[in-house]
Amino acid sequence: RGTPPPPSIKGEPHGKSQGETKGKSGGKAKSARPLPGTHDFVPRNYKEARDDPDWAASDARELEGLRARGAYTDVQGLPPGVRAIPMIMRREIKEGFIAPGKFRHKSRLVVDGSRQFPKPEGKDTFSATPPAPGVKMFLSCACQDNHFLRKCDVSQAFLQSDDLDESEAIYVIPPPGQRLNDQHYWRLIKAVYGLGIASAKWHRTVCEFLRSEGWTAADSNNTIWTTRRDGATLRMLVHVDDLLISGDKDAAVQAWLRTFLGRFEGNEEPAHHYIGLQIDYDRHAGRLKVHQTEFTEELLRSQGYDDCNPVGVPMEPNTYLYESDRPNIPDVALRTKYMHVVGSLLWLGQWTRPEIRFALSQLTKHMCNPGIIHWEAAKRVLRYLRGKPSDGITYTRGLPGGNQLQVYADSDWASDRDSRRSTGGHCAILNGGSVSESCKKHMGVAHSSAEAEFIEACKAALQVVWLRRILAAFGHHQKGPTPLGEDNRACILMSEASGQKDRVKHIDLRVWSLKEKVAEGVVRLHAVATNYMPADIFTKALPQPAFERHRAVLQGLARPPPMLPVVPL
Repeated sequence: RGTPPPPSIKGEPHGKSQGETKGKSGGKAKSARPLPGTHDFVPRNYKEARDDPDWAASDARELEGLRARGAYTDVQGLPPGVRAIPMIMRREIKEGFIAPGKFRHKSRLVVDGSRQFPKPEGKDTFSATPPAPGVKMFLSCACQDNHFLRKCDVSQAFLQSDDLDESEAIYVIPPPGQRLNDQHYWRLIKAVYGLGIASAKWHRTVCEFLRSEGWTAADSNNTIWTTRRDGATLRMLVHVDDLLISGDKDAAVQAWLRTFLGRFEGNEEPAHHYIGLQIDYDRHAGRLKVHQTEFTEELLRSQGYDDCNPVGVPMEPNTYLYESDRPNIPDVALRTKYMHVVGSLLWLGQWTRPEIRFALSQLTKHMCNPGIIHWEAAKRVLRYLRGKPSDGITYTRGLPGGNQLQVYADSDWASDRDSRRSTGGHCAILNGGSVSESCKKHMGVAHSSAEAEFIEACKAALQVVWLRRILAAFGHHQKGPTPLGEDNRACILMSEASGQKDRVKHIDLRVWSLKEKVAEGVVRLHAVATNYMPADIFTKALPQPAFERHRAVLQGLARPPPMLPVVPL
């Protein structure tokens, strides 16, 4: 039943994939499970962990951490009407945590939050994380301002949050090996991992501490912070328990870390890795490169593409993926593999590989029911990554117009053959490299190419408002309106024309905010030659010469194209 497995394509590895062996019947069978005592062995239960010295020590460290931080108190019996929640010991091997090629055993005792009743409200569970544009702007400005970079990892962060209120009393069943009798339970004092409120509780705790120390949030989500301490400018990103700190004086950065680690237990080190990103920072040369080489190599290795023939572009020029290519009967196995690959590619495209964003916009439309053609397109992106797995975005100090934004927007009118909607994209360049990108299909059908361009320019202008706000918090106020490059003359003239003409009455009122931003001096549209518009890479599958030209601009390897004013007719 269902669609047959996709055939091999040229350059695709043949034979057994990683983790599989040939069965007697000729089919593929799962490889043998790692043996106890080997470095990649992960126990499935308490007994297997107890019999392995490394994992037994890891479990003991986790339990000792809970006891030392007063995460619970022992009780006998439960109050009337109260139901205890089971606890589970999660175990995994953290590779590359200490150094590349090194690993450690990591045990984490968590609550089975799915059994928590009543369920906490959404406002009690939400915990924001810094968006990708915020992280890349943070790194770009750190490079331009010659800042020192350090990172801090809080140990068992949720256990260091404020105590639970009396109204939040939660009872749990101790894990195997810790329960003394059938009536022995733990009453939680701290928001243990797995609880719905744990992440939000920790976020509120760390935010209150930062405010008490004189820090100011640069964004509404309280994830980007700035302050002046000891005569130095300090900035910080807060991503749950991972912090990234930059400052223009190393002594001030170290002093702040001592203050922070005096309140929360953790460790600090040079910022070579952060939330899965690799950071190559040469402060003396004034160059910072952010990339995901390790993640890319692992993705290719897991899919058997670590030795395939690479291709020059992630998608064949002028290629589109249609709904008509979906199978009538969904192939569950293919869909599972497709979702895993495309989901991993989305993580890459969002952070360090913006050039694959258009290919991903085509692939993600078919996540619920991919066909053979869609799977072939996904495999082509893997082959593209094989050619340059170490590519990323480079920011350079000392370029003309340092810390001044340049934005480009473009749209491909009615390019979606299934809905006839336009595909638009925009990017923001700061200190030589891209800090913000977007590639999305428009919500409605545009009646003209000028309307499609106008809609995308409006989206770019709204993003500029947020980017300028963060830069202002960093002390980098923009000099005049942010230049917004467009390759459509009618769009540029409409943005500055007074009144409403009969020919543009059909454009939705919600996009007329672009005219307001132009009038307020936030942005100003300029002309860019179509052949040199870097945002064109987000609107269609380009031939290799044009693709490589625009990719170099996004990666910080080439200067952005010049912008020219448009002279009215």
